[in-house]
Amino acid sequence: MTRKALLLLVLAAALLLLFGYWRSDRNVILRRLDRLEELLAKSGPEDQLTSFGRARKVSEMFAPGFLVLARPYEGAIRDTQELARVVAGYRASVRTLRLVNRQRSVAVDAERGTARMRLRVEAWTDSGAGPSRQSYDFRIAWLQETGDWLIQEVDLLEVDTGPWPDLLEDEPAAADPLE
Repeated sequence: MTRKALLLLVLAAALLLLFGYWRSDRNVILRRLDRLEELLAKSGPEDQLTSFGRARKVSEMFAPGFLVLARPYEGAIRDTQELARVVAGYRASVRTLRLVNRQRSVAVDAERGTARMRLRVEAWTDSGAGPSRQSYDFRIAWLQETGDWLIQEVDLLEVDTGPWPDLLEDEPAAADPLE
């Protein structure tokens, strides 16, 4: 085998491995989570059409029969319109919203088409009275349906809204993924 042929074979194998890694269920779920965070984020004022469109796209990421438990803020949410209303209302209550992943872990059961996720995220907001930071700990169940990974259940486990020293001076550090 010539050197060029061997190099092409190694390159093809590396590309196949990279493609397989990119298409792995875990990475697909993490990209869906990233998209969800993009839809929730807000960098400034926006019109109602944009706001409702983003809220609708968030609700489309949920599986039929989903359940969201967001105590103490909301009761059980099982309806896409109600979810979109809650998302739009939360986003309307802040001028800016930036989400920063602090910890995330995913366990996929490919045979069943399910996955479990633990997620700690910081929400940096400004509602007009100055910046604030809240930390949320979630447990999220995912379901693979017709080839897409959809959110089946969200359970808000803990909220930390305590003061954070030097909030005005410090920006959040880059996310530290548990990967």
